[in-house]
Amino acid sequence: MYDQKGGRVRDPVSSFQARAVVCALALLVSSCREGGGGGSAAGSAGRILPVTIAGIDSLRASSRSGVVLLNMWASWCAPCIDEMPALVRLRADYPDTDLDIIMVSTDYTEDLDSLVAPALAKAGVKFQTYIYAGGDDDALIRSLHPDWSGALPATFITGRGRPPMRWFVGGKSYEQLRAEVSGFLRP
Repeated sequence: MYDQKGGRVRDPVSSFQARAVVCALALLVSSCREGGGGGSAAGSAGRILPVTIAGIDSLRASSRSGVVLLNMWASWCAPCIDEMPALVRLRADYPDTDLDIIMVSTDYTEDLDSLVAPALAKAGVKFQTYIYAGGDDDALIRSLHPDWSGALPATFITGRGRPPMRWFVGGKSYEQLRAEVSGFLRP
């Protein structure tokens, strides 16, 4: 990912390493579901699952809601952290049948327990979120929007299975986010 000035802030992980991390996280999630010994990767936040580009596409396409807000963020990004309470409030104000909020962390997967989960818990995020485990940041950037530089936070508003209807970079207040999505929601 890139900061808002276009500087790279994270090195890509090799495909082999990414697959290894995804497998390890899948085992952790599986063991938690089965009551295994591994602790929750999310602490007091909701579940945090690994996701690839194909997984993000699938989440957007299979959403039960008419409008999907995809938010890309990182624990080291102050505007991302500042925006989280607004996203939590927005999700509470709209039932899943109207608006689906998908939050994807771009942190390293090995920072899940030490940085990602605590940031989500502190912001009061109690719903399921995701951490990008695809490894190739440039491919992720290109897959979401050809004009996106990779700056965070980045938000993409789409209809179910459609390309972005609106996208923007930079943290937004609750009022700004609500205004962004309200035009796409059924009255």
